[in-house]
Amino acid sequence: MPEKIEELVRAAISAAQEAGELPEFEVGDLGFERPADPSNGDWSSTVAMRSAKLARRAPRQIADAIVSRLPEDPSVDRVEVAGPGFINFYLATASANEVFRTVREQGADYARSSMGAGTKVQVEFVSANPVGPLHIGHGRWVAIGDSLCRVLEHVGYDVEREYYVNDHGSQMDVFGHSISMRYQQLLSVMGERGASLEDAREVLLADREAFVADEGDERPETHPLTDAFNEA
Repeated sequence: MPEKIEELVRAAISAAQEAGELPEFEVGDLGFERPADPSNGDWSSTVAMRSAKLARRAPRQIADAIVSRLPEDPSVDRVEVAGPGFINFYLATASANEVFRTVREQGADYARSSMGAGTKVQVEFVSANPVGPLHIGHGRWVAIGDSLCRVLEHVGYDVEREYYVNDHGSQMDVFGHSISMRYQQLLSVMGERGASLEDAREVLLADREAFVADEGDERPETHPLTDAFNEA
């Protein structure tokens, strides 16, 4: 749609110049943008302000001349000049809905392009440590990262995903060994002391806390289970 509006604006400038309402000047970037406030239209152009020095006219005069010469088009409902010379375009409802018809026709090929031209890009995301705590962010990053990769592929990039499946080598081996060791210690405490699973768990926690408190390792007898775990 901005391409269509640009054609209309350029045609209006040419017509105003031919009629002597505007002097001759070269038109570069028409300055189209989406207004932050929807009440200012669907698209807005700052071409009048951009051309003020070239035309030696006030931006508002340039904008009025352009709008008065704009060709009629069914895709544009109305055009208004605002502020110092903004030209605001309000699209017709049918034009705004045209994108849905285009999407239905093109299906999965909608917006596909070769912009990336096969350029290799690497996207790193979801660097979740498998032996650390997981949280909602890890799930969110999967969705965002994979979506970004799909968009890049859609416009022609050769995408490599990094950390989509995180480290599952030595860390997981150490993690598995740690679980096995703690499990064996739980069974040992339960068997030797006739303790319940919960009581055995508390014994291991107390031993661990004693190990942390004994920074100088001056009382190893207070944390034998943790010492054995670290040495295993």
